[in-house]
Order: sequence, then structure tokens, then C-alpha cells
Amino acid sequence: MPARAVISTAARRNEHSPLSRLKTLNYLDNVIARREAAARGADEAILVNTVGRLAETTVANLFVVIAGETLTPPVEDGALPGVIRAELLESGIAAERSLKPNALGRAAEAFTTNLGSIRAIVAVDGRAIGDGLPSPVQASLQAMVGTGPPGP
Repeated sequence: MPARAVISTAARRNEHSPLSRLKTLNYLDNVIARREAAARGADEAILVNTVGRLAETTVANLFVVIAGETLTPPVEDGALPGVIRAELLESGIAAERSLKPNALGRAAEAFTTNLGSIRAIVAVDGRAIGDGLPSPVQASLQAMVGTGPPGP
């Protein structure tokens, strides 16, 4: 199901912390950001790091498609090294790039990945991104990773 997201102002991802690269039980920042998203009428929150670059969402890796290129924030910016993320990078489907929040305004589409799904992000802070329907990029990723059909 497509998600509406907000950029969290209540929590930041500390890209300098060694914990930012590990999946641990210390997800308080993510919980705070997720509560902020719910309070603002959104399904998900996007976390930025201490210098204002995109890192990830509260539960998944973040990808944007800009000018036909599929991009994801690097681990150095606070992204977790997820399994599907690694597959997309190793296969050359996606590339790492530091991204500022304004990149979302230039994106033809945005989506998240975690071990269980690929999910479209259809709006960020109330501004539309794409139409939330399975795009060619997302459809090909679904087939590659076998996570089932995206979208509504």
C-alpha cells in the first residue's frame, strides 16, 4: 500500500554513531519520528541526518528516481545496509548518492525497501510524488526480489 510521508523534525539520524549502521533494539528516534508522522496525518517519517541529508525512513531504506536514475542515501549518511538495498546496489539498478530533502521534489518516484516489501511513497509533506501506482522501476524490482505486487 502506498505511503504518505513527512520529513521528521522531531528526530534526526546520527550518521556519526556506530549504531547507525547496525540493526539494534535502540529505535527510540524512529519511534519518535513515527509518532510525529501519525500526528501529522502521514504513514511514515523520513529521517535526515545531523547535516540535513536524507538517511532512511523509520522502518526501511529510501530510494528516489531522478532523471531516470534510482538513488539511495549512502551508509555514511545514516542509511542502514539493508538486504534488498544491497541487492539493488550490487546489481547496478541503484546508486548511492547524498541527497538533500529537496531531491524529493525532483523525484519522479520514491519508494522504500525492507526485507518484507517495496512500498511507494506518494507524497512527502503534503506534496505529491508520482501517482503511487506500480511504476516500471518498482514493478521490475518486485519481480527481482519476489516481494509481491506493490501499490493498492
